[in-house]
Amino acid sequence: FVLDFGCGAGFFSKLFDKNMYLGIDINTSFINISKKKNKNYKYRILKNNYLYKYERKINLIFINNVLHHLTDKQIIQTFKYLNMKLKKKTKVFIIEPLFPKSFFSLEFIMKVMDIGNNIKNKKNYLKLLNKILKIERSFVKKVGIGSVLIIKGHLK
Repeated sequence: FVLDFGCGAGFFSKLFDKNMYLGIDINTSFINISKKKNKNYKYRILKNNYLYKYERKINLIFINNVLHHLTDKQIIQTFKYLNMKLKKKTKVFIIEPLFPKSFFSLEFIMKVMDIGNNIKNKKNYLKLLNKILKIERSFVKKVGIGSVLIIKGHLK
């Protein structure tokens, strides 16, 4: 059962079985778009107790291009909540953009336009996430004009 944390407009929802999926986002407009585009999928607004009735079902958390929109404090608080509510060793799969190596690049311009104020390099993502996750594997993948960090692990 997948928790798509920061599902946005539901772009990746159809990668998962509609009966085994819960999309969460802070943006009400995105949730409404997701519901229209992906009938029979379940979506909720990120607010108090957003995992109600799903705590024991979820065994995978999918996070794609979300963490760089959060402060380190917000990331730690989020994972503390997930650790408290979900089963131990719930799998986590994270994809995050990496800070561009050059300020004078198309990659830098694209990442500035994304409005993610907290893009990090690989070392800083891993330093932060090691505090709250058991990281089993991490690697950098070149995609389009930039690179992303892919992290596989589980809740502690």
